[in-house]
Amino acid sequence: MQELSSLWPRASVVVAHNVRFDLQLIQFSCDRTSTRLPRLQSFCTMRESTKIINLPGGKWPRLEEAYRFYFGETIDDAHDALADVRACMRVFFALKNASAPTFTGNIIGRTARRTRSSAVIPELKEFEEHQRLIEALTEIHREAPMTVDWSEFTDRPEPETPIFENAHERVANAMLRTYRPTILDWMLFRVRANRGRPQHNIVRAREHDAQGHAEVMKSHSDRVNEFRANKELARRVQAGDTSAYEIAIQEFMHCEPSLIGRDLLFSFPDADSAEVTLFANSEKIIPAESKKLLASGRISVRTQSKKAFSALYQHHLCSCVFRISRDAFAVLPVRKIVIHISAELLDTKTGHFTEQCILSASILRAQTEELDFERIDPVDAMENFECRMRISKGTLCAIDPIRA
Repeated sequence: MQELSSLWPRASVVVAHNVRFDLQLIQFSCDRTSTRLPRLQSFCTMRESTKIINLPGGKWPRLEEAYRFYFGETIDDAHDALADVRACMRVFFALKNASAPTFTGNIIGRTARRTRSSAVIPELKEFEEHQRLIEALTEIHREAPMTVDWSEFTDRPEPETPIFENAHERVANAMLRTYRPTILDWMLFRVRANRGRPQHNIVRAREHDAQGHAEVMKSHSDRVNEFRANKELARRVQAGDTSAYEIAIQEFMHCEPSLIGRDLLFSFPDADSAEVTLFANSEKIIPAESKKLLASGRISVRTQSKKAFSALYQHHLCSCVFRISRDAFAVLPVRKIVIHISAELLDTKTGHFTEQCILSASILRAQTEELDFERIDPVDAMENFECRMRISKGTLCAIDPIRA
């Protein structure tokens, strides 16, 4: 982590294959080591390659598949860290070079042939941006959270007290011991002065060592305080203290409300369950137009039908439900999470827009753990749980929420 901290500020962009997952691992390591890294732009070779490689079923390509697609060869020593980094780097530059030739057909069993990357089509950029927006809205649930192991906090030993290192003083003493006057020193009567200089350096070295040790001890004190706070929090979470649940959500749940809605509120009826209210984004986040890439390379743009528009919004909301539940289950030892999604709807009685519940679901941990989040349709998967959602004339309507 120390080496990463020294290299990180020198970069302008983070590149990885499934960069979200890697950034989560880095964030987890930062939390454990109290390390702060500046925010950088990110580039995901997996997501950027998806529409270009176009695997059956819209599957995200593995690094080996992307590498074979662009270069027509396999990765030497695949899954070796350095080999994967070099392969990811080559894929990154292939993606950045829009006119780079690529190999196609290897992925799905046809004979490899040279072709021009579809990225050279000018209209494709507009189409890809539209597709990325749809994916971002309807595939929020796919991102896997890091599970917090509270027993690790309670079992982990306290950081050891640093030993005082008088490295500078040892160097200064060595210089004094090895000093041998030259003939010129004797002739110019500067032997005493030269012998006094290392002695003065020893005093300064001691001060330097003491100052450095004080800084190390301060950092150690901060780590110990954080360690003890986390250990006490872990003890309380394991004991079912719901007030500790609130702190755990704030400290360890990295699902930002801005990604899924306007705000996210938690409450805990008991130690075994949580109740969450998501104030969702309005329907305005759904594109009003649908875009289709034609065989000619042109983009067909049409106004979304009311049914298609409503279906996209439903997928977005259901995807948010699963994202929230996955993140909360990763942090809290609860069995059930009841999630309510609230949105601004027109109250026909008053003519004003008010916050009303449009989706309510009771998500059980045991059933959630059986789902393959890479392959589910979030709307269909909601049938595995108690869920209330009502649609009338292609529009989501207010419902009575499930009681936690």
